[in-house]
Amino acid sequence: MFKKALIGAAMLATLPLTAGAATWTFSGALNTLQETSPVAVPSPYFGGGLLAATLNDVTGAFVLDVFFSGLTGPTGGQHIHEAPPGMAGPVIFHLPAPVPAPLPAVPGIFSIHFATTLLPADLDGLTFDGGGAFGVGDPTNWYVNLHTGANVAGEIRGQLLVSSVVVPLPASLALLVPALGGLVLIRRRT
Repeated sequence: MFKKALIGAAMLATLPLTAGAATWTFSGALNTLQETSPVAVPSPYFGGGLLAATLNDVTGAFVLDVFFSGLTGPTGGQHIHEAPPGMAGPVIFHLPAPVPAPLPAVPGIFSIHFATTLLPADLDGLTFDGGGAFGVGDPTNWYVNLHTGANVAGEIRGQLLVSSVVVPLPASLALLVPALGGLVLIRRRT
């Protein structure tokens, strides 16, 4: 009986005690259609952009990249706001000024790179619903808004949409295989 209890304890010791960090990936498109305030743009209008972000839900590392072009003028502000699609919300983060995108031979495309670390309280209750939008406390309600002189309330907006959540296999799970092998050897000897 003691031998079985020892084997059971050894197996439990090899199981992970905590889950590994998940890496959340977000993407989205920036356009005038997502703005909640009226937008004044010429016709035809070709302004728009793309965004991509990642979040580690244990370390809080959050990285955002935005690429855009065709706005009515230079940006007068660029922010991450918190609100679900179709609603306006408060500024959560001020983004750095855009710079020409590091793409050769493509003039007029600008980029914004932003990195920060979210606090544990900001990550509480984070869940993946299979494709919702992402806020502080629930990044699935964040959106990027680029403001110009002609459109002070915002010219193009893009909601951060969850593309995927990858949960790595915990390293301690690798210890389970040798433990099971040991059980087989013990079983054969008895």
